[in-house]
Amino acid sequence: MKQVLAKIDQSEVKSLFVESSVSPKSMNQVSKETGLPIHSKIYTDSLAKKGTQGDTYYDMVKWNIDKIHDGVLGKE
Repeated sequence: MKQVLAKIDQSEVKSLFVESSVSPKSMNQVSKETGLPIHSKIYTDSLAKKGTQGDTYYDMVKWNIDKIHDGVLGKE
């Protein structure tokens, strides 16, 4: 955790992201320690539930690109 926090401190990180398939507990702690917001979940190992945004491979990639782009620029 110390290494992660140090790397974030040395970088121009504007927001954080949480993987959809893992517990957000660690990222919540990183957010608390750094004061950076968790902008969104992103899909890394799975698709979204059927009928929601990100439920196809194309939509999942588009979701991730859009969320990362907005998070880097500080957009909602």
